[in-house]
Amino acid sequence: SHYLFLSQRSENSLRISVVCKHADADFEIKLIFFFFFLCLSQTLYWASVKDSLPKWEEFLLGRAEYPIENTNKSIGTFCYSWA
Repeated sequence: SHYLFLSQRSENSLRISVVCKHADADFEIKLIFFFFFLCLSQTLYWASVKDSLPKWEEFLLGRAEYPIENTNKSIGTFCYSWA
């Protein structure tokens, strides 16, 4: 009886240990993907900044118009409706 209790207890501990290891591995994978996408988004952001620098340079030198186009008309309409 005592041996059976200890055996079940060690089995439960082993199961908990296995579940925790799987949870840790799952968390590590999610963390790796998070940092991968974070780095990717930062890379894409700085690439877009680099691409837009010539337009901003022309604007700041007074040779061109404001370089950002308002492609989403609904946001502009919404903003002006509160004014």
